[in-house]
Amino acid sequence: MIKTRLARGGFSHRFIIKNMRYPVTLEPVEEGGYFVSFPDIPEALTQGDTREEALEMALDALITAFEFYFEDNEKIPLPGPVGQDYVDVPLSVASKVLMLNAFLDSKLTQIELANRMGVKKQEVTRIFDLRHSTKIDTVGKVASAIGHQLTLSIE
Repeated sequence: MIKTRLARGGFSHRFIIKNMRYPVTLEPVEEGGYFVSFPDIPEALTQGDTREEALEMALDALITAFEFYFEDNEKIPLPGPVGQDYVDVPLSVASKVLMLNAFLDSKLTQIELANRMGVKKQEVTRIFDLRHSTKIDTVGKVASAIGHQLTLSIE
């Protein structure tokens, strides 16, 4: 179980993640294969010839949908209750989802964040790129720059 807590002053947001898992709906397609959708992220749609392939394709569709949220500066909905089928989001992506949501709550611009962190705006753009590897220490620096504290624990 991974707990992530972003605290700000006396007010805190607490997100508890048991591996960030998004529930998926797999629907058999008449022509064969499966259609995949996400109840929490309606923009994420894909399909596969087999159940296994459909679930493999689902992660890429989910991350692509997250990128749309990032580009539109919209908070990414957190996952709802998981049923039989789900997709595990890699921790590197899960940390960025939480980071982006907290950043959007801060009402700062990326330029203001870059100034607070002492980096160029291009670095902030890379940090928010889901397909770019970002060190957890950098995620912590972003949290500090927006007035939060990143806390991780393994139980």
